[in-house]
Amino acid sequence: MVVDEKMIKELMRCQQRGSLASTEMEINKIEKIKVMATLIYKVERLKGCKRLRELVMIKTRIRDLSGLTSVCETLQVLCLGEQGLKSIDPAIGTMVNLRELCLNNNSISKIENLSKLNKLKILWLHSNLIERIDGACLTGLESVRQLWIQENRMVDLSGIEQMCGLEDLRVSGNPISDFKEILVCQNFFLSSPPFSPTRPFHLLFQSHTHNHQRLKGMNALESVCFKDSFFSPCPIVDQNGYSVFVLQNLHQIVSLDGNPITERDRTQIRV
Repeated sequence: MVVDEKMIKELMRCQQRGSLASTEMEINKIEKIKVMATLIYKVERLKGCKRLRELVMIKTRIRDLSGLTSVCETLQVLCLGEQGLKSIDPAIGTMVNLRELCLNNNSISKIENLSKLNKLKILWLHSNLIERIDGACLTGLESVRQLWIQENRMVDLSGIEQMCGLEDLRVSGNPISDFKEILVCQNFFLSSPPFSPTRPFHLLFQSHTHNHQRLKGMNALESVCFKDSFFSPCPIVDQNGYSVFVLQNLHQIVSLDGNPITERDRTQIRV
């Protein structure tokens, strides 16, 4: 099946049968399209959808996204979940007004073709095959506020500092086990030894700090999840001193693993 203007008009006619609608809705007034569990391999000829703001396609097995370029300036929300996509199509990178991009539950192995999406606020990439975050590919994504990248194959967070406006970071379900990955979020140098629970925290702080800080601080960060209700926890969560270490080093966050950080929590780590 191909999604085009002809198909959309037909769907609209079917939807309006038996209703009280006196006139047929014009295709150029459509603002949202949602298709689920229907075999669709291609999107094309959507030039008439001049007001299309949201396109949600879940479990349709789409392969050809070239037709989306015709709505690249109007689309603000794009969801392509459970499609079996192996890469981020260059057509997505032309949608310069996107605010939300959901590419969850695919087979994507690399973050790419997103550098022009400088209005993007929400990026969902959970349940893919991503092994690392390439900082160069995140250039231009400083506006992203929410990154859900759970259940991938990442062992570290290097490169994420490019997303300096990030407020909500969720990485549970990844094989992250080194405490230095937490320090990435607080502008620390990465070449120092891993954390040891038996070592005094003030000495740990001194050994990890570097005079020539090469990472951008993530001062906007409010919430971090290394574990949540939907995905398995990162191995780091099971290490001794995990929560204390996070609270002592990420002073700006107000929520850890879905739980609000109270004043009592902060007082306890100062004792």
